[in-house]
Amino acid sequence: MGSMISFLEGLEKLAYRILMWVVLIPKTVFKIIFEPRFAPEYVKQQLEKDVEAPFAVYMSPMLLFLIVILIPALSTYFIPVFGVNLVRPAQDALILDRNVDFKAEARFRADTYSNFTEFQWSIYECNSPDDCSTGKYMYAESHSDWIGDRILNEEDFAKLLRVENPLLAEQSKFETLDRNTVSNTFEYEFKPGVYSLSVFCTNYTDEIVYDAFRIIVPEDIEERIQIYSIYGNYGSIRSRKIGSTDPFYGFQVEQPKSWGERLKSEESILLGFVFLSFPLIFSLFILSLYGVNKQDVKNDLKEVFYTQCYYFVPVGLTFWAWFYSDRYFVNPTDLPLVKGLAQIFFVLPLVTVMVWFILVEIDAIARMRQTKRGNAFFVLFVSFVTLSIIVWLFTVFNDNLDILRNSALVAYPASCGVIIVVALVRRLVKSIKKN
Repeated sequence: MGSMISFLEGLEKLAYRILMWVVLIPKTVFKIIFEPRFAPEYVKQQLEKDVEAPFAVYMSPMLLFLIVILIPALSTYFIPVFGVNLVRPAQDALILDRNVDFKAEARFRADTYSNFTEFQWSIYECNSPDDCSTGKYMYAESHSDWIGDRILNEEDFAKLLRVENPLLAEQSKFETLDRNTVSNTFEYEFKPGVYSLSVFCTNYTDEIVYDAFRIIVPEDIEERIQIYSIYGNYGSIRSRKIGSTDPFYGFQVEQPKSWGERLKSEESILLGFVFLSFPLIFSLFILSLYGVNKQDVKNDLKEVFYTQCYYFVPVGLTFWAWFYSDRYFVNPTDLPLVKGLAQIFFVLPLVTVMVWFILVEIDAIARMRQTKRGNAFFVLFVSFVTLSIIVWLFTVFNDNLDILRNSALVAYPASCGVIIVVALVRRLVKSIKKN
C-alpha cells in the first residue's frame, strides 16, 4: 500500500513538473527572442546565494537547452525511415526455382490512400560478376494502380507499351499496408548468370524511392539463388531520394528502444555533452577578452555559460524545425517552382534566427566584457570557426574510426615533443633573463 501511495505521489510531481514545463518553455523562449538582454541579468540574479528557488519564473537555461536540443535529436530514432524494401524472397531463403517471385514494400511520406502509386521493376544482366554498374537490358515492367500494367520498351526506357497479357495483369498486385506503406509483386524467370534488379517507386507527388539488388543464378539447378543489396541495406527500409542526400541513409537498423532506455543510454549522455560543448566553447572565448578578473573566472564562466544556453535555444528550435520540415515535405503539385519556394520558406526562419543570434551575441559580448563591438565580433567569429572545426572533426572521426586511431597515434608523440620544446624554450628564456 505504501509503495502504491509513493508511486501516485511521484506521478503527481511528474505531472505537475510537465505542466509547468508546458507553460515555462514557450514563456522563456519568447522572452529570449524579444528581450535577449534580460538573460545575463536574470542568470546573475538567480545564481546569487540568497535565492532559495532559482529559475522559478523562467526555465533553467541548461535544462531548457537540453530539452530543446536533445529531445528532437533522440526523436530521429523513432520516426519512420522512408524508402523501398525487398521483403520477398528473404535473404536466407532457399531459392531453387528459376521463376522467382519478388515482393517489395515502399514507405512514403504522403498518404497512400489519397495517392496513386507506381512500381518500376527492371532486370539487367551484369557485365561481370563483380560489377553491376553497367549491363545488358533484359526486361522491365511498370505497375501502376492508376494507369495499369506496362512493359518498358528496350529502346526507349521512358516509353510505355500496353501489353495485352492477362497473366501480367494478374501478376501485378498492390496491397496497402498502412497510410504510408504499399507493396507490389513481380515475377521473372532467370537463366544462369549475374543480374541486377532495380525497384523504383513513386506516388505521383514527386516522391521517389528506390533500391537495387544483385542476383546470382548458378548453373547447377540444385544450388540456391543468392540475392544481395547493391547498396548494402538489405532488409531495412531506407530513404533513397533522387537529387538529394538523405541524412537517415547511414543509420543502422537496431532493436527498438523505449524513450526511457534512450534517455539513459550512453550515446544519449554523450550526445548531451556534445551539444553542451557548443555554448561552452562560446563562453570560453567570451571570457578570453581583456578585462577579466582572474578571481571571478569560475563565477563568470557559469554565468556566461548559462546565458549562452539561453541564446542557443532559438537556434536549436529553428534548426530542428527545418530538419523535420525538410524530412516530411511533400510537394503538393508537379510545379518545381512550388517546391523551390517551399524550400526557401523552410530555410528562411533558420537564416533569420542566425542573424538574430549574431547580433545578440555581439551586443552581449560587448556589454558583458565592456569592449568594442569590433572585438566582440572577432571573438564571435573565432568561436564560430572553432565550433565548425570541432563539428567537422567529429563527423570525420565518427565516419572513420581508423582516422581517429591513426591521428591519436601521431598526436601522442607530437604533443610530447611540443611540451618538451616549450619547456626547454621557457628554461632558456629564464636563464637569459637571469644572466
